[in-house]
Formats: sequence, C-alpha cells, structure tokens
Amino acid sequence: LDLDAPVARYLPDSVRLPTDASGTAITVRHLLTHTAGLPKQPPNRRNQPVAGPIDPGVWDAYEVTDLYQALPITKLRARPGTAMDYSNYGYALLGHVVERVAGVPYERLLRARLLTPLGMTSSGITLTAAQAQRLAAFYWDEDDARVEQSVHARYGSVAGFIGLTSTVRDLAPFLIAHLGTTAAGRAAVAPEVARRMLEPQVQLDSANGTHRVDMALGWFREV
Repeated sequence: LDLDAPVARYLPDSVRLPTDASGTAITVRHLLTHTAGLPKQPPNRRNQPVAGPIDPGVWDAYEVTDLYQALPITKLRARPGTAMDYSNYGYALLGHVVERVAGVPYERLLRARLLTPLGMTSSGITLTAAQAQRLAAFYWDEDDARVEQSVHARYGSVAGFIGLTSTVRDLAPFLIAHLGTTAAGRAAVAPEVARRMLEPQVQLDSANGTHRVDMALGWFREV
C-alpha cells in the first residue's frame, strides 16, 4: 500500500472519485490525515430515528454499493492536500481500500492483524448477541431530558469509520501496542510502523492557542 499513490489505483476502474477544478488526485496519505477534501459524512448516509435530539452519529448499515454511489456525487470541500477537515467518510473509503489491497474483508483483516494478536476478545464490528447485551447506555449531549437511547449504529460492509465496538480493558492493550512495550504489541504494530504513524504531517492550531497540535497518520499529537 503506497501512501502517496492515488486512491483510484486500488478501486475498480468503474468507480469515479470526486475531483476539484485542478484535478488533484486523492491519495492514501490524504485519507489518513483528513486532508482529502472530503466532507465529514457521505452524502447518501441514512440516519436512524432516535428519541430526543437527532444526532447524525447513528446510522443504518453502509455498504460498498453505497460508497461507490456516493463518490461521484460528492463535492470536495477543498483541493486535496491543502486543508485538514475531519472526515468519517475518508476513513470509510480508507478501510475499503485496505481490504481491497489485502484481498480479505475489513473485519477479518482487523481481527487477524490486530484484535487476536492483542487479545482484544471483547472487540469487533459484528457483535454476538451476548456482546450486544453489554453495550453501554448512551445519551445525546443536547438532550436536557436525558433520554436513554436504545438505537445504536449498525455497520455494513463499510465499517472503517466507526465500525469497531470495544471496551476499556481491550483498548488498553491497543494503546500499549503503539507504545511497543509488550511482545504482543510489537507483533501487532511493529516499532517502525508505530514511529511512522506518529510523524507529524499537518500542523494545526490548538483550540486556545497555548500549544501545537499536529495531525499524524491516524493520530492527533499535542505538543
């Protein structure tokens, strides 16, 4: 997977990607650093009805066919590589690119390369009935009545943006893996890969201007 290759290289020839007037190609690095110019959400995402204020963070399952239909009708917010704009949509596309390069579905690849080596037994995209029963209650922050929600996001064949459900105990070894302090962590995230992931790519302004925030490859870094 070449980080600076056009994303189109990894998609079927029939899929048309959005472009700006300059025709600048979206690359894998653009997707990783939220600089592809893509909006936050796909234009054809379907929300689920919920009680209380409707938050677009809860949606129906999103499929590869939906992704391919969305791309040609998407309007870029900026020329690729010129501005950082957080995009769930970009990571949806990125996860699909990764599974096409690997030749296996995203969830199977995630489990083989990360979840199983790290012992993250309570993490996944497709939940068992028992895991679904353990989902934590949640509330919309704008809902003064504090209505407990029962509707959770459903994940389809495209799940690279929000698809992983986990626990605090499982996320701890995930973080430790990036620090490279255990044998399992070094096996799942090689030190050289972890180092490259933390290299600053885009400098951002902090909310209050007291420190610097960098966008790395999938990580925000506060300096």
